[in-house]
Amino acid sequence: MRTTEHRPNARERSRMETRRLLLEAGARVFAEKGMARTRPADISRAAGVAVGTLYLHFHDKEVLLREILFRALAELRARLHRILETPHASVAEAVRHQVETMVCLAEEHPALCRILFSTEVASTAIGTEVLNLLAGMQEEGLRAGMAEGYFRSDVDPAVAAQTLVGMQMHVLSWWTRDPSVAPREVVIDTLTKVRLSGLHPA
Repeated sequence: MRTTEHRPNARERSRMETRRLLLEAGARVFAEKGMARTRPADISRAAGVAVGTLYLHFHDKEVLLREILFRALAELRARLHRILETPHASVAEAVRHQVETMVCLAEEHPALCRILFSTEVASTAIGTEVLNLLAGMQEEGLRAGMAEGYFRSDVDPAVAAQTLVGMQMHVLSWWTRDPSVAPREVVIDTLTKVRLSGLHPA
């Protein structure tokens, strides 16, 4: 029996749109003010809704921040998964595509990068959770690559994953604050070469 696809009614569509506005406003305000100095009223004002409306969708600003970051992480995971499913001519090509994906996401969502890669957020429970997930994704890829002989096996994958995530976080945070410091292709090319020089077998 064919199931009928649920289509949101006007009230549900309005609620979804309000939630979207709050998420977008939250990303902008957190990036501008930082987590500690951001008040719920700042976010609701930027979204064009009453502060009470924010609390209907999110218990507090930390819950809103967590959803903002985990939505970005889910998008990154989906993009990287598509790369893993795509055949590549070489390891270098695969690594370059992974780096390009991260740079493109940072370019599309610079406010998210400023939030995620800020020292303030990185020191919170939410930031630690997100960074551990990023490192876990990286470690999983490294272990798979080492098993196939794509990456050198004389480095610890957990330490290497933390190293790569830390390096890429710093570079993307620096670059998204002022993209004029280096052309996009130079950022991609340099990160790719640095990654390969430390992980590729001699």
